Amino acid sequence: MTYKAAIIGCHGVGKTTLVKKLSDKFKIFGEVAINSFMGHDSFLSEVKIIVDNILLNKRIAETKADSISDRFAFLDAIIYSEGFYKMGWIDLEQLKTIYSIVNNSKHEWTYPEKILVMNDSKSLIMENIAKRARNKKLNETDEKFLEVTLQNFNDFFTGHINFQFLKPEIKKRIDSIPKFEIKCYEDMRNVLNILNK
Repeated sequence: MTYKAAIIGCHGVGKTTLVKKLSDKFKIFGEVAINSFMGHDSFLSEVKIIVDNILLNKRIAETKADSISDRFAFLDAIIYSEGFYKMGWIDLEQLKTIYSIVNNSKHEWTYPEKILVMNDSKSLIMENIAKRARNKKLNETDEKFLEVTLQNFNDFFTGHINFQFLKPEIKKRIDSIPKFEIKCYEDMRNVLNILNK
């Protein structure tokens, strides 16, 4: 199998829509389900996401088809966790614990060939979130939350986010994966060109 790419980015930016459009060409692995901690316990929410993603990552490793994933294993979780820490939604010990789970899970992560970082304006993302009308308790439209999350994903793409508690060998592996920035309504031809490079 070839794990062609993981598509990452802020909630509401259009990852799931894009992944669905690619489903006629690739085996698709959707993001893990919303869990009951989201919106009221950011620490437990991210812990559950990482555990669920270990199981999903095992399924990706076992597939025989060329595949694409909506989000990548632990990466989105630690990007969000860094934002939660900046906002005071989790404390330093909780942030370190989240990194520790990634570092010490004993799971042998399967990595994609490419990472597509989807990015767009805060106003467009807020429009997208309003259209899907999900549970308001998730805090998805909190402007500060959106600004911090968008900045963190941009910092990841430009190499300016410091995953200070990530094991050096895992960080080196993530840094070695080619990254491409795409927009919410990116032309599918451009996306396919990136995926088939």
